[in-house]
Amino acid sequence: MEYIMMIFLIMVVVVGLIVLLTGYQITRAAADRSDRTQDRALFLLKQVTTHPLFVSEEGVLDDAKLTALATLPDGCARLEDLFGPDWFLEVETLDGPGAACAQTNYPACGRWELCKQDARAVAYDLPVNVYRNAGTILARDVLARRDLAILTVGVYGR
Repeated sequence: MEYIMMIFLIMVVVVGLIVLLTGYQITRAAADRSDRTQDRALFLLKQVTTHPLFVSEEGVLDDAKLTALATLPDGCARLEDLFGPDWFLEVETLDGPGAACAQTNYPACGRWELCKQDARAVAYDLPVNVYRNAGTILARDVLARRDLAILTVGVYGR
């Protein structure tokens, strides 16, 4: 009977250790996934502020490029080929009109959305300049202007 009790206690300790270690592994896996999602969101933020597809010069987004990308029928699918799936980009000027930019209302707009979904996401905001080709009209030329905007780049959690 003593051997049975001793074996039972040893089994309880072993099962307890297995449960404890399994719980720790599950917690670590979730934390690693969260870290990878945050790293990817930061990587996308850096790519958007430097990639020639979005900027006229480093750190200055180009409104004509953003409008063209936002109005492409399959623009999101093309961008997912470059940057991977499950991400979004949103740019909103602080002092301009808040309408979403399209070919019909350009340049009288101030918001661009690419690959936006309604889901939980890890997102980062960054103040940026937006190069606006529509500005002060002179006798023969248009002086471009730069508007302050908030760039939001995020990754959807799975």
